[in-house]
Amino acid sequence: YLWFKGLIMTDYKLNSTNFFNENAGKNYGNSNKLDLPILAVSNIQEGETILDIGCGEGRFLNLLSEKYKNITLYGLDISAEMIKIAREPSVKNTNYIIGESEAIPLPVGSIDTIFCLNSFHHFPNPTESFKEMKRLLKSNGEIIIGDIWVFPVVRGLINAYLPFSKSGDVRMYSKKVLKKIIEPLGLELAYYKVVSPFLFIAKIRNI
Repeated sequence: YLWFKGLIMTDYKLNSTNFFNENAGKNYGNSNKLDLPILAVSNIQEGETILDIGCGEGRFLNLLSEKYKNITLYGLDISAEMIKIAREPSVKNTNYIIGESEAIPLPVGSIDTIFCLNSFHHFPNPTESFKEMKRLLKSNGEIIIGDIWVFPVVRGLINAYLPFSKSGDVRMYSKKVLKKIIEPLGLELAYYKVVSPFLFIAKIRNI
């Protein structure tokens, strides 16, 4: 499968950029189904610095800015059009960056919690993305991922199709594969739960 996938030479980053630029302003991917279970497992404290990778139009960061009075928020997205919309409301202590998950222009050890909601399946190089997240995290920092979950047989079929898709989707992940990626990097899967038939939450700690 990986050999065959390599022959296709899909440009996932370009596909993701084009897809989300075209869907900016259409409320695509702005589902709030993950909000409550994500907030339930997060441990945000006033005064902390938060990063949302794949922030889209900034909906989740706006929610955090309303919930907490004194936090610094960063949002990163590959889509310039999504970031343009995110920047329209002037939200205190919220900063938006156009960029990729493999190279984030923030200092080493500057982030307390990284969120990645409905976007991890778009990352073509998940190991490199996790290396970058680890670089940014403080020693006790956490990564909280909320992403698509489907039954294993269905997941295999979808993953075989995704290289042909133009939406920039790369892969849906099982718990086992997620652990295989992060553990060699010194990251620990501290929590994993399927929260609906189509969504999972993973909390990953910097160790």
